[in-house]
Amino acid sequence: MLPLDGTWKIADFDPGAGVTAGAHAPGFDDASWIDAEVPGDVHTALLAAGRIEDPFVAQNIEKCAWVEDREWWYRAEFQAPPLAAGERADLVFEGLDTFATVYVNGVEIGSAANMFVAHRFDATGAIQEGRNVVAVRLDSTVATVEAKDSSPFWAAFYTPRVWVRKAAMNFGWDWGPRVVTVGVWRSARLEIHRAARIESTYARTHAITPEHAVVKAGAEIELLEGAPQRLALRATLDHKGEKIGGSSLFSATSGEVRLLVPNPALWWPAGHGEQPLHTLTLEVMTPDGEVLDTQTIRIGIRTIELLQEPDPDGLGRSFNFAVNGRRVFCKGADWIPADNLIARITPEKYRNLVSLGVAGNMNMYRVWGGGIYESEAFYGACDELGVMVWQDFMFGCASYPDFDAEFMANVQYEAEQAVKRLRNHACVALWCGNNENDWLDDMQGRGDPPRPLYGRRIYHELLPGVCARLDPTRAYWPTSPYGGSDDNSEREGDRHNWQVWGGHIYPHRFGEPYGGDPSPENVSFRNYAKDMCRFCSEYGLHASPPLRTLLDRTGPLEYDSEDMLYRIKDPDTARKRRQMDVHIGQPASIEQYEIYSMLVQAEGLRFAIEQYRRRMFDCGGSLFWQLNDCWPCISWAVVDYDLNPKAGWYYARRAYAPVALSLKMEGDAAALYVVSDRREDLPINARIITADTLSGPVSDRNVYGVARANAATRLAEFRLADLSITDPTRQCIVLSEATGQAPEHMVFLPELKDVALQPVALSLRVEPREGGAAVTVGSDGLAHFVAVDVASRGAVLTDNFFSLLPGQSRELLVEARETIRPEMVSVRCLNNIRG
Repeated sequence: MLPLDGTWKIADFDPGAGVTAGAHAPGFDDASWIDAEVPGDVHTALLAAGRIEDPFVAQNIEKCAWVEDREWWYRAEFQAPPLAAGERADLVFEGLDTFATVYVNGVEIGSAANMFVAHRFDATGAIQEGRNVVAVRLDSTVATVEAKDSSPFWAAFYTPRVWVRKAAMNFGWDWGPRVVTVGVWRSARLEIHRAARIESTYARTHAITPEHAVVKAGAEIELLEGAPQRLALRATLDHKGEKIGGSSLFSATSGEVRLLVPNPALWWPAGHGEQPLHTLTLEVMTPDGEVLDTQTIRIGIRTIELLQEPDPDGLGRSFNFAVNGRRVFCKGADWIPADNLIARITPEKYRNLVSLGVAGNMNMYRVWGGGIYESEAFYGACDELGVMVWQDFMFGCASYPDFDAEFMANVQYEAEQAVKRLRNHACVALWCGNNENDWLDDMQGRGDPPRPLYGRRIYHELLPGVCARLDPTRAYWPTSPYGGSDDNSEREGDRHNWQVWGGHIYPHRFGEPYGGDPSPENVSFRNYAKDMCRFCSEYGLHASPPLRTLLDRTGPLEYDSEDMLYRIKDPDTARKRRQMDVHIGQPASIEQYEIYSMLVQAEGLRFAIEQYRRRMFDCGGSLFWQLNDCWPCISWAVVDYDLNPKAGWYYARRAYAPVALSLKMEGDAAALYVVSDRREDLPINARIITADTLSGPVSDRNVYGVARANAATRLAEFRLADLSITDPTRQCIVLSEATGQAPEHMVFLPELKDVALQPVALSLRVEPREGGAAVTVGSDGLAHFVAVDVASRGAVLTDNFFSLLPGQSRELLVEARETIRPEMVSVRCLNNIRG
């Protein structure tokens, strides 16, 4: 194998002018072209060359729009060895974005029309020993799709995108700008093969007992010129130096080996066990032992099932995941590409974002269907850290031309490649056909006469067939949300709760009108208490990032200014006002907006997570929208573009804790719950403090009980009078566990805008340490939403946005990429910000 990654040359032409100019020819003079890295994209190369300004600064994205209209060319030279008789030379591109034609030494060797797949071109007839020139022409995606008829379709944000297999978010979304990328965005290489080549591999766990596991390992083979009639497949499984092997002969294009693994080390999701990974080496050989090709992969031995068991009343079904036979409540978030310029996402950034999930007590990410099939760095990190992946196929918020034979052949190839590439990752838990297409289509109505759901053949016929054939051990789910009398039913399947954010009115049945009521009462996050879903795979609330994330790109900002609103891509920017109206009131400055919006998001996520976890396994999981951002903006994310956790991340971490306490309000009474992910019952000593917000604690009681293993337990019920609640506007409840098994948090019964909070004096002590600091925060009065700000991108604290009783202090650790000095740390709280 000869890697072709590195520095190439790029230039732009009027559409169609590159070939006329001879840009594909080996002797073409490209001395004036600019450098571009592969993997990479045109925008990043232009930025490095000074041809464009940073798209994320000010409103520079608008100045880059011309890029999408041009024809772009990449060129590079490479040295090739001589080819022996019977050898084939393949030029392999892991990712071309998107409509591409490839030339070697002036000879066209193939074309591409799919960003999501690897492309393999036979270059045997074009390559020569020694110097070679490869050129890639990339046509304008926009010009190509706008030449097609898009009138039969609907799509969010840009209808012509339905004709191109490309990240839908490139064309803009309600959290990201339009940046239509182009480039050789994944690795390129030259491969030389003889006789046979491993096309793909698989490893499937078929049975697990305490004594052994049965793993079937196989390979699909491409037979080349001179291939023997019979081949052998040898499989070797290695875990910490202990090897198990086997082999088999085959005469077709695939072989399989059955491995019996004694005393298997099983892979578990984070919080439920370890994540041991085994190295599996597969070798294709001639019968006399000559190795023709080898592939090595990492696998986890485990089973994952989707359990849909009928309810006793027969009106619904569960939606639970079981790993190695044990039910696991899924705790996590939805994932979008971590940068608008997708090719520049580094393995380090992937690792940091996955690590933030685990640190936040998450065990599942849903890879959303408007982005990409993610990189090996992402799935590898999820394998290692125990984050399960709900994997959407890349269809989102649109109808698609499933009547077009060429389009469907492209989709078929994409689906097969995606499944083959990802099926060996232990983290992948479920295949899902699309994001919201069926649901949104129904909401729009079918018209008179009824129109078809274009794309239905993809999600309900093509994709389930591919998954059943290539990955039979995992469940396939047609779309999200899906199930029941409506695609967004509470009785079965998964649900997207946008009632709270948007004021939508549902559930309803297929074909019924879809309504909305964005009144303050209808958008209150307390409406999450009404959600009886079986699995919530989307819900969320907007919040500002830490202001420095915006100010670093915008300069000074005023609240509700044009520059601020530019950072909000949700078409209805008034939604942010409605949420704050209900819970905290309107901010008077950008600084107040930062805190107010983060508080509403954080309190709302906590409220929802507690509701879903109290219904553990009646509800099978909580995945909020969204984990991360693709640019510096105001969105639903809990981790901003610079990897700074918002308040919502810290609140969710506490609510997702392995053992967590919560109060469920029931009129003038309250029920105390404990939820536990632990494998064994735990004794619980719950402490309930009622505090006056102006003076401090007025009552303190303990509740003793048992947190049942892997369950939600109702520990006790109280009337508010039993808790000494006489004036909720100046009283709150503090929940904690005396032995430290559950995190402490403060609960307010009325809306915070109606709670009396007085200014307090906060103390702060910072002890610098290599890679961070130790911080101690105290208060002379009851303080809520204590925010410790560290002026270092990506700094993470052991706790933040917490509450303090009078005289209480909190010791924290800061993890950062640098030593944190005292002048880099400041502290605020809601009491003092509200004024």
